[in-house]
Amino acid sequence: QGKLRNFSLDGVTADNCDIFNYDNFMQCELDRLEIVNCVLSREQMKRLLSAIKQQPKIALLKFINTPIPSSMGTLHSYRQLLNNSIEDVHVDISQLSYFHSHQFVNGSVKNLTIFGNFAFENLPIFINFIKIFPNVERLCLKGALGIGDKYLFHILSTFPNLLELSIPGFTSRVEDSNFSNLSNVDARLNALILDYIDYDVKFFGWKNIVSNLKSIEKLVIKRDYGKVSNEIVDVIIKKLKLKHLELGIGVMSEEILRKIVYDNCC
Repeated sequence: QGKLRNFSLDGVTADNCDIFNYDNFMQCELDRLEIVNCVLSREQMKRLLSAIKQQPKIALLKFINTPIPSSMGTLHSYRQLLNNSIEDVHVDISQLSYFHSHQFVNGSVKNLTIFGNFAFENLPIFINFIKIFPNVERLCLKGALGIGDKYLFHILSTFPNLLELSIPGFTSRVEDSNFSNLSNVDARLNALILDYIDYDVKFFGWKNIVSNLKSIEKLVIKRDYGKVSNEIVDVIIKKLKLKHLELGIGVMSEEILRKIVYDNCC
């Protein structure tokens, strides 16, 4: 397959695929590589990464829910692959530790998607990883748990060119519940997409978020848990000059709806 451009494995296991038994199974220049939900042997993963690490034209790389053996050679090949001129990268949060103390800079990545639960203890590893890609314009975090004050601050501080941020939602702890540190960032963010909005972040937290991210023109909140106050929606539409608004919330007052429809807020 000398002309193959897109290579995707989904659900492949060590005993149901023999492609890796051939020494020269990858002789083409790929545009897209997707390895999803696979369980490969150490030798198969070694062969795969050795075959693709020098691929110069991969624009999209997706390695999701697929364990990578922690051998020195395999991890070196994986890091070398991510050092190529890739534009779109999808990885698991569990893979971020592979890059600890192996810093390099990849200025070509514009779209970065990370899957996992972004707990507070992941923060140092997360910061170390995202610094590798300073020119990211679109960041998508996919997981069940929202991100906190410090996550958001470091994301906006690390990516000066960030235009779109898609996250599960916001969460808080007592010591960082007000998102006040956002006053120290100069963000160009113009699109914020949330899987949910929860009353865990109180009114003043939301006020700080929207007051310091004034360039947001597109806001999407896909759902809530029936607890979001109209007070929060009110401060959102007052502080932001929106062009695009999607609210998947359970209850909205007639007063707020009138402001959205008639006050030219969107």
